[in-house]
Amino acid sequence: MGRKKEGWAKKNKAVIIIVAVFLLLLVPFAAKAWLYLNLLLGNDVIVNLQLEKNHFFVQNGEHIHINAEAKATTNPFCSADCQLSFEDLSHGSVISTENFSLRTGVPAHKSYDVSIDKKSEGLLLYRVDMACVSRKTVLCHTKEQKTSRVALVTIEHTLSDEQELMRKESKEKIDVMKHQLEYALGLSSSLRNAITRLNHTLGVSHYSSLAKKVESEINDDVRAFEKLKLQWDDEDYSALLKSFKEMNSKLDKHIMDGESLRREITRIISEYSLVTGEMAK
Repeated sequence: MGRKKEGWAKKNKAVIIIVAVFLLLLVPFAAKAWLYLNLLLGNDVIVNLQLEKNHFFVQNGEHIHINAEAKATTNPFCSADCQLSFEDLSHGSVISTENFSLRTGVPAHKSYDVSIDKKSEGLLLYRVDMACVSRKTVLCHTKEQKTSRVALVTIEHTLSDEQELMRKESKEKIDVMKHQLEYALGLSSSLRNAITRLNHTLGVSHYSSLAKKVESEINDDVRAFEKLKLQWDDEDYSALLKSFKEMNSKLDKHIMDGESLRREITRIISEYSLVTGEMAK
């Protein structure tokens, strides 16, 4: 049997050589034909961009890793020159840009680290942008048209445990200070009425200037409180607590000054009433 095969091979040696040469010539022609067909179809290079995860839910202060896999399918004998960029859409900035080459079946893996250094809650948007071009060579027939893919990443971030405690403390301080200011404004009004009575009876202007000073200081406290409300709206609780400490000491002093002045005016009015009562006897 083996001798028959050897005999057949010897007899058909010329045929085998012709077929082998034909196949060798056919391969490049077939590859070129495939290239031209893809060009006609518009499939110069096929790009695939996959993210391991595209939505994250984290607390402020945490770190996340965005893992991407980039693939390119090109025509035979071609490779793709690619660019991969990572953009922060929330702030309109490009974080990183990389250039590299890809071949069919050999993907590239990229990882991006993001630190959530925020003081408030919100939603962050990022984008991974991939663009590839198949370069023309002797064996690679291509129009060198760019093919792109985009993947979006959303990061929903909330307050850290520490920030949540500061928000609760800030809310409590706002409520307390609101009541203090209401009391201070009432005190300022009572001083104004008392000064009016005092001036009508004794014509004392010294206490009037002191009352106006206290009223002006309390009005400044009201304006400062409005600024604190803006910090609350911005969710900057760390800065808010520091502002509370400074403002609270000022407000306490202004209330003490107002109460001291009211006691003094009340004493004078009482003494005047006592004197006038004795004189009337």
